[in-house]
Amino acid sequence: TSCSSMFSGCDALDQNIQIPNSVTSCISMFERCVSLNQNILIPNSVTRTDGMFAGYDSAGCENLNQNILIPNSVIYANRMFDSCVNLNQNIYVYSENIGTNCPDMFNNCGLLADKYIHIRSSIPLDTSNKFYNCLVNGRTGIDWTGRVINDLEEPTVWPPL
Repeated sequence: TSCSSMFSGCDALDQNIQIPNSVTSCISMFERCVSLNQNILIPNSVTRTDGMFAGYDSAGCENLNQNILIPNSVIYANRMFDSCVNLNQNIYVYSENIGTNCPDMFNNCGLLADKYIHIRSSIPLDTSNKFYNCLVNGRTGIDWTGRVINDLEEPTVWPPL
């Protein structure tokens, strides 16, 4: 059920990866995979994505620049994209469960400065919601003020069509 650190440090990895639906933990799965630039489908069974594409003490997935869909199952996303310096896509977060578990989620992702984050329509756009509050007032690494859109409906299949 765990793929934690499975490809950590694979500096030439740039392949399609299909994560099985039985996986629940992807902690640091692609950490420091500097060449990775493929669509990665995170299955709706994964609860932990801490540092999934991060760099921590060195470069993250520097070339990653794909649309990212975060399923409703994700609860922890600490430093998920830390140092993904070329990430330049809108982010789609279907999870209502992340809450305050997203410190430094987009740390050192400066190209996201003019992008939007899409969240579930059921999440109010005010600080009464922990995830919205974490995005706007927390330590995600990006100021999302005015760039959070709550337009996503709960998908009936994953990934949403």
